[in-house]
Amino acid sequence: GLQNGMTSMYSANLIRTSHLTGTSTDIGLIIGQMLRGNYEDFFKLGVLVSLAISFWLGGLTSFYAVMKFRGFALIFNAVFFFLIGIGCVIFVILTNKITVWQAVTGKWHWSRALSALNVRQDAMENDDACMDIFDRLDVDGDGFLEADELHLALKTSGMRISKKGIKALIAVGDTDGDGKISRDEWFKLMGGQSSETFELNA
Repeated sequence: GLQNGMTSMYSANLIRTSHLTGTSTDIGLIIGQMLRGNYEDFFKLGVLVSLAISFWLGGLTSFYAVMKFRGFALIFNAVFFFLIGIGCVIFVILTNKITVWQAVTGKWHWSRALSALNVRQDAMENDDACMDIFDRLDVDGDGFLEADELHLALKTSGMRISKKGIKALIAVGDTDGDGKISRDEWFKLMGGQSSETFELNA
């Protein structure tokens, strides 16, 4: 579960490692697309084939490791994946110049998004300005920031981001799991106090 969660997070759901059957199915689908002249997902084929080969090599290695070290063989796995996780965090920190907390929680994506939207830091520290930004993004005015609205705003601002990336942004602030960000969730996401306090101060 930890392995699958980590690879899914850092590959934007490109790689899922919990089941080889799913990987095999994807390989077959991509090969079928290529036979029909569609090479759009060709790069994924290399990733999935490498994953399948690694799966089999890991299985064989694990068999002999367990035969020799018994239950202690799991220690090697734990240390290996721990080092991979630390490596991923360090890579994200260095390439995006963010803090450890931002790298672990994924909130640095919002920093990039707000920068693309030309939102200044001082605006985020002002309650009224913070909610004005929400209202500007909430095109249909229903009180919720949805994936399509955020994607349109960022695309218009010149930021290249996939729909999966948009869903990842929404997921950071979507505390109730309804797939969109309410005014209350937005206020908390931007580091405010609480919606109740905001309403009393407004």
